[in-house]
Amino acid sequence: MKKLALKKLTTMLTLGLLLLLSFSSQGQELDPTDHEPDQSVRLELEEKSFEKNIYVFPLPDSSLLLYKQPNFGSFKEEHSFQRYSKDLKLLWTSDLELEDQPDFHQLYAAGNFIYLLYLENIPRKFFILKLNLKTGTNQRNNYNLRKHEELDADVKLDHFKVLNNNIFISAQTSRNSLVIHINEATQDIKTIPALYDQEDALEDFHMDTISNRAEFILSETNGIKGRLQVKRFTSSGNLFSNTLLQPPFGRNLVSAQITPGDSTQKLIIGTYSHRDTRYSQGFFSTHLAAPDSIQYVDFINTKHFFDFLSKRANRKIFQKAERYKSQDKDLRHRYRLLFHNLVEQDNVYYLFAEVFQPQGGTNNLYRWPGYYNRIYSFDRYFPYPNAFGRNVPNASEYRYSHAVLCAFDKNGKLLWDNSFVLKDVVRNSLGQTTHYAFAGDKVAMAYMHEEEIRYKVFTRDSTSANDLKVPLAGNNPQEKVTSVEDGGFVHWYGPHFLAFGYGRIKPQKGAAREVFFLNKVSF
Repeated sequence: MKKLALKKLTTMLTLGLLLLLSFSSQGQELDPTDHEPDQSVRLELEEKSFEKNIYVFPLPDSSLLLYKQPNFGSFKEEHSFQRYSKDLKLLWTSDLELEDQPDFHQLYAAGNFIYLLYLENIPRKFFILKLNLKTGTNQRNNYNLRKHEELDADVKLDHFKVLNNNIFISAQTSRNSLVIHINEATQDIKTIPALYDQEDALEDFHMDTISNRAEFILSETNGIKGRLQVKRFTSSGNLFSNTLLQPPFGRNLVSAQITPGDSTQKLIIGTYSHRDTRYSQGFFSTHLAAPDSIQYVDFINTKHFFDFLSKRANRKIFQKAERYKSQDKDLRHRYRLLFHNLVEQDNVYYLFAEVFQPQGGTNNLYRWPGYYNRIYSFDRYFPYPNAFGRNVPNASEYRYSHAVLCAFDKNGKLLWDNSFVLKDVVRNSLGQTTHYAFAGDKVAMAYMHEEEIRYKVFTRDSTSANDLKVPLAGNNPQEKVTSVEDGGFVHWYGPHFLAFGYGRIKPQKGAAREVFFLNKVSF
């Protein structure tokens, strides 16, 4: 009897221990605080929003540039540039006076220099300020397009980038899109004839610093058929290669990006449609050296693209797709994707996009400022909003449903996909809302919504929570950020993001303070 009782007791203890361990392991697996970001590194500046515009630019060397632009107009204005370390320690300050209130248009980082493009009050006149990142010294070069008769009087400058001291500026007129080339050493200006095309034809362009090529993707359509052209140029603006991507009948190529590196290994990755080139049906990939070998992946064949739908709607769309498939038909999708820069890491290419819907009217949902989209531009490893191309609609506002991250191997095969469901995100202008970073073997996606940071952490195509969030941190846990004005959120470097803006911060005791804050958000 004693042996039997002892055996029963041992069995009960073992089962109890296993049950306890099971609950413990489940709790650890589901605990969102395991991935909660750290915000202990932060900076506050005593600035007022009505006095200055402050622009924040993460730099390729993990440092940070702050540009303070005065709000009150005068003939001469003092502009201030400050560079900070990754610990938000001030490295240097550089001040200069600019006359006649020029319009700051865009910034680009190349090597040890920052280029800032300003539009002057006289049409077709502009200047570029070149800032030395090590010393803070600057050099100004003035340009006048009035001297170039081949350019229409209504030419408008868009994005610009720099390759080996050569400046490429995308531009538009009422008749066509074009690219202006400036030799920084000689100050010679020319247009590139091979890039004259239909208005809004320029889909994407970037500087490949590995192969030293300026690469442009043009979208061409007659309303029924859509194809892409990839044109690559030397740094001096001479045509190096021209590749046509012509899909088979019944399919159109909507938009795409090109991978960096050796020409023989380059991939073109983007989206395709069936008929209406405004909407995407799925992803495609092909080799630049073999443009006819196009691989297609319908959204319905991905794992997480439709996670933003309710369980019932998700189930219905897959059931509908199966019915169509049994009839040898494809279920047509009506999604618009805003691409961000293609990134390569550990021999895998990552395509990141946000799904949006243009809308009219107004509502009370949170809106992001539009100015940041226009000026935020770096090389391909530092994403900026890609609002090129004819697939960009004009609307009073844009509602975002979810962000999608896709991983492709060197052969263009889709390895895995994941998505992040966005809630109540509406912008007045089309631009990047969500950013992502690699944190060890995991990926973190995040965006700032009012006074909180919303995020998701996952491993490859695993299923994880979409509703994690933390409040913006103050100097201590007792402080609370009660409002944010002109806020921004960007990926900085590694597993680190940056949240910033004018904020009102309420301590546990005493009066609230209004400051410009920068929070390093680390996963």
